[in-house]
Amino acid sequence: MIFSEDQVYLKSSKYSARAIKKFLNKYNYKLDNLEVLDFGCGPCTIHRYLNFKKTFLYDKEFFLLPSYKRNYFKFKNYNSILKSKQKYDLIIINSVIQYIKPNFLNNLLFSLNKKLKNNGIIFLGDVPQFNRFIEFVSCT
Repeated sequence: MIFSEDQVYLKSSKYSARAIKKFLNKYNYKLDNLEVLDFGCGPCTIHRYLNFKKTFLYDKEFFLLPSYKRNYFKFKNYNSILKSKQKYDLIIINSVIQYIKPNFLNNLLFSLNKKLKNNGIIFLGDVPQFNRFIEFVSCT
């Protein structure tokens, strides 16, 4: 078996997408009606499995807009999110929290909470207990 980061990302993204869909379905949210911010979108693999009305993407690192879907908008930096008047039905923070400094996390969540529409949701997903290398080694 060859270890490939792409395979790991896809498997994790598929699992996270299923969890998001299940949660949203439970509360009668329709994916194709939602305007979503994916904070820390990385390679955007989760969006292979999710179809939202509009998706706004942000990652601190360089990333490309997915070529397989439309209605994507890219934020250049964190301040542009805060300055935007856009409000979201859902904010996804998936596989990102381990990279956010603890003293900044509280401010981030507080700021993003202000960007939610009424009844909006912040989804925190795939929060690792250890760093990824230790998780991988301990699982094998």
